[in-house]
Formats: sequence, C-alpha cells, structure tokens
Amino acid sequence: LDIYITFDNEKVGYIQARGILEKVPQGNFILLGGAASDNNSTFIRKGQLRGIAEYENKTGNKINILADPFLDNWDREEARRKISTLLTKFHAEGIGVDAVIASNDATAGGTIAALTSEDLQGKTAVSGQDAELAACQRIAEGTQTVTVYKPVRQLAYVSAEAAVLLAKHESIENISKKLNLAINMLNNGKKDVPSFFLEPVSVTRENIVDIVVKDGWQTMDKVFANVQKNKWPKQ
Repeated sequence: LDIYITFDNEKVGYIQARGILEKVPQGNFILLGGAASDNNSTFIRKGQLRGIAEYENKTGNKINILADPFLDNWDREEARRKISTLLTKFHAEGIGVDAVIASNDATAGGTIAALTSEDLQGKTAVSGQDAELAACQRIAEGTQTVTVYKPVRQLAYVSAEAAVLLAKHESIENISKKLNLAINMLNNGKKDVPSFFLEPVSVTRENIVDIVVKDGWQTMDKVFANVQKNKWPKQ
C-alpha cells in the first residue's frame, strides 16, 4: 500500500459538533458513536469533543454530555433502540435532551425515529454524515440539523491524479506538493501509510442547495419531495 486517500474523519466529527452548537449553544447532549470496532468512530468522536471543548472555552457556555455510547454497528435500528432507552431513562429523571450528535446519517435516522415516538422530532437537534438522500430530506423537513458531505468526485479525481504520479515513480513528497495536500501517517497494523486527507463539508438547510444539489449529489425534486413547493429555497 503506497498511499491512502480519505476524508478527514476527525474534521467530520468537528463539523458535526459545531453545526449542532450553532443551533443549540448550551444544554444536554448525547454523543452517539458509530461501530466501536471501526477506528473511524474514534476519529469522529475525537473531533466532536474538540469542537465542543473549543466552543466552551470560547463562549463560556456549558455542554452537559449525558451519555456517549458507541454502537456495535453503523446501524439505524440499533441507534433507535439505544436513543429510545436513553430518552426513557432521562425522562424518568426529569432531564431533557437538547441535541444528539449522531456520527452518521443512518444512526441519525434511528435517532430521529426514537425522537418522533416522543414527539421531539425537530425539537432536538441531530447531526449526521454522508449526505444520504433520506438525511437530506430530513434536513429539508427540519428534523435533522446538519450532515457532512464528502464529495466523491473530488476523492476520485485526487485518487486518479495520485495513481498517475505513482506510476511515473514520483516520490510521496512530490505527490504531496503537486496535489497541495499534507502528508499524514496512518498505521494500518502493518506499516505507517502516507495518507492525504480531503476536506468534508458541512450541510444545513441554509446551504443544502448550493452544496448537495449544485454538485449533482442529490436532486432538488428528491431532497424537497416532502416539502410544499412554495417553501422550497430558490436555486
């Protein structure tokens, strides 16, 4: 393995946290991690905690983390059960949940299903990742606060450029300079692999058309399928 190209997963978690904090500046949060066996879950959680810590230091506001479980899998139904159990527990204790920082769109979907059963959809802020169609629709409808888009076209382009440069026997350092990307070293259990991290993008209702629709990732008709046409944003 010569090069690994991915999106900055710590930055993904950071974007999720900051996206939620823009809507919920203080209160009771649940951090819902992805699969405990997936190292990416750890990077995402690290970014979430960094985003919260920076925000608290800057504003003086306090975020109370009620629970921070990881899941067995990146699974919507497991997320629904986990959040449902936590909502029941905290409700019995007289504690409200202001936000759930879910680590991807599948777990966000499960979270929102649990919130809906308590009539809390759209009242409790929820994050996600991947800009899946269902998540984009929830953002359009107002039940999901933010997702994180990782442009596949950019990933494909940079990967192809790197492959051509490797075939020309360019050094990792030269490839880094030509792609204008810093070298990060990630250990895969056998070696430290030179890695390039691409920038993920925050997606909210305010910018979903400019980011997701204009990039061709999702179509306007599908994203706003459940929203009255007179309430659609302008293209």
